[in-house]
Amino acid sequence: MTYQQMKKDRNLNRDRLDFANDNIGPMFRSLFFPTLVGMIFNSALTVIDGIFVGRGVGTEGIAAVNIVAPVFMVITGIGLMFGIGASVIASIRLSENKVKAARIIMTQAFIVGLLLVGVIGLGSFVFPRGVVHALGCSPLLEENAVSYLLWLLPGLFFLFVECVGMMLIRLDGAPKYAMTIQIVAAVVNIVLDWYMVFPLAGE
Repeated sequence: MTYQQMKKDRNLNRDRLDFANDNIGPMFRSLFFPTLVGMIFNSALTVIDGIFVGRGVGTEGIAAVNIVAPVFMVITGIGLMFGIGASVIASIRLSENKVKAARIIMTQAFIVGLLLVGVIGLGSFVFPRGVVHALGCSPLLEENAVSYLLWLLPGLFFLFVECVGMMLIRLDGAPKYAMTIQIVAAVVNIVLDWYMVFPLAGE
């Protein structure tokens, strides 16, 4: 495969946005609507998660999930902080034709963010009961909250990568591709939620 063919294949998923020359209005719409649809699917996923847990596990299950939810939200915040901040600075460097500098910025965002998530994850793994009590857990919900927290921890790294990765993909000029990834991930998550909460748990 020649370099030109590889370059063509690599650009198949791009939405052909020209950040330097396109009009702001059409470009804003090209970025806004796919991002909005992806966020809607993520929000729907959260709501459906709650419905499945509430119906399938009960009040104690949904209460335990809500106790641990701040950990999930903190990691999401860290991912968005690094993703949005790094993508803005990287886009400025790209406008200056400093591609290497833009790549370094995004790489640093991934590495530093993952280290921070690792510290939070390690602390939560070593002291899970201390974490859930700090979040206001009662003795009645402690076992469920600790169990949910420990199962949640490995996914925090993927959550961070998703938050930063979506910004990176949009920066690369492919907001529709980023939207597709979010939709597919949300649908798969919903199906697996249903399967694990109802058929699998009932066996």
